[in-house]
Amino acid sequence: MNINSDRRKELGNYLKEKRVQAGLTQLAVAKSVKLTSAQSISNIERGMAPVPTFVLRRMIQLYQISEAEIMWKLMDLQLRQWRDDFFPEAKAASGGGRPLSPA
Repeated sequence: MNINSDRRKELGNYLKEKRVQAGLTQLAVAKSVKLTSAQSISNIERGMAPVPTFVLRRMIQLYQISEAEIMWKLMDLQLRQWRDDFFPEAKAASGGGRPLSPA
């Protein structure tokens, strides 16, 4: 998924919230997904690094995120990214918030 830094931060915040709810540390997650350090998870959660697909898949399992919930989250992020890319005037009109309803 190709998203800008604002959307990456939003996804990172969401993943951090889910990690905390699951009672896991960044180090525990890093070890589980075979990353070298907790810093890798921190970078993802702060939106400083994209989340590789294999890491996201494992996080979904670890955090027990339902298929429906993660699909809605990812679709929402992607739709808003496309809106921002192709219809910048829509972003300005909505204040950068949720997708606009179809006319």
